[in-house]
Amino acid sequence: MLLADQPIPVYTDLSTLYSSLGSSLNHAERWDTLVREFTHRFGRSPTYIARAPGRVKSVFFFPFFGNISPSLTYFNSVLSVYPLSTI
Repeated sequence: MLLADQPIPVYTDLSTLYSSLGSSLNHAERWDTLVREFTHRFGRSPTYIARAPGRVKSVFFFPFFGNISPSLTYFNSVLSVYPLSTI
């Protein structure tokens, strides 16, 4: 089954989204900042917050040393939204 065919997971707290307590505490500040900034700019809290994890693989070649250094960077994007109207 393709990932696109699977249902989108929905979480209501960070501890179930991030597996370890330390990780969820680290991310809590980021999510709180996102909600505060959204509320400050738009005058209301976001209805939904979406997270899209990802990674980028880079390969660096150092001609002076004659070696290749691979690098893998993990990142995730976080988006907060509030619908302007309901359909």
